[in-house]
Amino acid sequence: MLGPSLFGRIRGFTSTLFPKESIIVLEAFSEFGHLMFLFFVGLELELSSFCRTWKRATCISFFGTLFSGLLGFGLSSFIWSMVAHDGPKMTFRLFMAANVSFTAFPVLARILAELKMLTTELGSLAICIAALCDGFIWILLALLPHFSGSVFISSLVFITATIVILRFLLGKIARCCQNDEPVRAGHVLTTVISIIVIGIISSIIGIQALFGAFLVGILVPRNGPFIEGLANRLEDLIFIIILPLFFLSSGLKTDITSISSGTSWALLALVISCACVGKIGGTIITSLIVKVPFREAIILGFLMNTKGLVEFIMLNIGKERQVLNDEMFAIMVLTALITTAMTPPIITALYRPVKIEGLYMHRRIERTNMNAELRFLICFIDGRNVPSLISLLELSRGNLRRRLKVYAVHLMALSDRSSAISLVHRTVVLRPVTAISKMDTIYKDIISGAEQKHVAMIVLPFQKTTSEYHIMEPTRDTLTRVSRQVILDAPCSVGILVDHCLGNPGCMSVVVLFFGGSDDREALSYGLLMADRPGVGLRVLRFVAPPPESPDIEIGESIITQTDANEKQKDNECINKLLDRIAAQMVKNVEYAERVVEKREIIAWEIAGVMKCSLFLVGLRAPVLPLVDESQENWELGPVGSLLLTEMGKMNASIMVIKQGEDK
Repeated sequence: MLGPSLFGRIRGFTSTLFPKESIIVLEAFSEFGHLMFLFFVGLELELSSFCRTWKRATCISFFGTLFSGLLGFGLSSFIWSMVAHDGPKMTFRLFMAANVSFTAFPVLARILAELKMLTTELGSLAICIAALCDGFIWILLALLPHFSGSVFISSLVFITATIVILRFLLGKIARCCQNDEPVRAGHVLTTVISIIVIGIISSIIGIQALFGAFLVGILVPRNGPFIEGLANRLEDLIFIIILPLFFLSSGLKTDITSISSGTSWALLALVISCACVGKIGGTIITSLIVKVPFREAIILGFLMNTKGLVEFIMLNIGKERQVLNDEMFAIMVLTALITTAMTPPIITALYRPVKIEGLYMHRRIERTNMNAELRFLICFIDGRNVPSLISLLELSRGNLRRRLKVYAVHLMALSDRSSAISLVHRTVVLRPVTAISKMDTIYKDIISGAEQKHVAMIVLPFQKTTSEYHIMEPTRDTLTRVSRQVILDAPCSVGILVDHCLGNPGCMSVVVLFFGGSDDREALSYGLLMADRPGVGLRVLRFVAPPPESPDIEIGESIITQTDANEKQKDNECINKLLDRIAAQMVKNVEYAERVVEKREIIAWEIAGVMKCSLFLVGLRAPVLPLVDESQENWELGPVGSLLLTEMGKMNASIMVIKQGEDK
């Protein structure tokens, strides 16, 4: 809009807003911006992630690129005859071949993440194909413009020296970085200077400076905190401030009005058709040859036709070298925008994730056959809760007759940073499930996973942290909202784990605080399941309201609220079954006690007597009035969990708050 397509047509607008002196500065920042962008492209390429799919990915990438490239090369002669050019014809033909063959790896990764496909088998294959295509095309573009024997030898020596020197330098920097310390400013500065110096040397010997930046990104060590710290230090500066200047520079060069004649519009349609038929058709044909299912082959074809940001970098190179004139530049810009914009809706219509069907329909812990298979979906944000989650699962296994199936989901916030995309490569080898999404909608991934896997319980970490004053403080409000949304919409039981260093599952004491209701019955069922494991002791503490005729309390003043007759009957049946099992010695290491309470102080006093346990199990919707001040209450923990949370600084126990799901 600011360029010659709209406002730039107003007399004096461009010279006033963008004088020649500012254009020089803008171009300089633009060059630095896309130099750093190519560094991040190299940084995101995790070569170890190609191990499982490298045969298919290499075959589809090479032959799909070759097919589309040959089509672009052939049609470029016809396009050349319709558009006036000053540059050499062969360079234009090679440029067109590379342009229609290109797949924008970073843009594709973002689209896959938005469509919830990034961590699927198909998404991993698409990422590998695009990455290989990216690398091949960039190497081709770097060497072809000035290809000669001397340039080839110089390039070979330069690449070899860069690999040897930079691997040593960056490796030494990476070893200096500690896990608990931020990356030093000097290390970041050294890396940036290396990018600029390598880029300058690349340009001097006759290959693209962008290739040098790309090479530096590939050489950054993947192990340790250095790569993540480097990304955190640089991404905001590059992607929020500097890189948009590159888009501004590209927009100022684009004149849409140059596409004015019928011939120009016909050329636009021809280029779009060439790009789509070549890339989509070539990918589909090659995918079918290597036995990719038909629907997935079509999806891969449209994914590989993604252009975007990297396309603009290529087009600017073509314009600077006078390979493209204004008309052809505008045509190629519109082609990139149209082919990229059409990808998400088409993929959404075609992609049908496979749903797991089966006979397992238990959606809660409490069931008739307690020895039936038990399925959990556990979620974690980082590694801090993992040891306790493992201990919890060991407890859930109970006796060896019960089969336990666990789906572990790593929740990762999808931000505007590229590192959120690149982190998925670290999970490919280990094969966990990673949910990458906007935090406002990530609860949908959790619920969808629970529905597809038919799990009995979702386990979520409680997103709070203990301060030095033993006060629980919120760390991520958005994650708290995620937990609450899961509680409201989950198709199964939900457990919120407040971790306080859950210990050795072979020597552990568990306390169930029973007030009544479906959630408390679920907590009791879970406690009995844990008690099947040798070395685990269970204590069930039931709180009941005094009878209405009690002289110690007036009617309506009991802290325990009244439940309907049906729920009360179910509570009594549940407790009676427990007592029968204890009397028949069907369960070991299980104690039962009953307390009549009328005030919250008595509840707090009774809880204080069992604080030395390892784990509290409580229901979310216990029929009890609020036990803490409203300002301290956490809705997702319920009244009993909120009370325990306020006492957490005085005990070593973890807390699990449970909401029962509706069984089928």
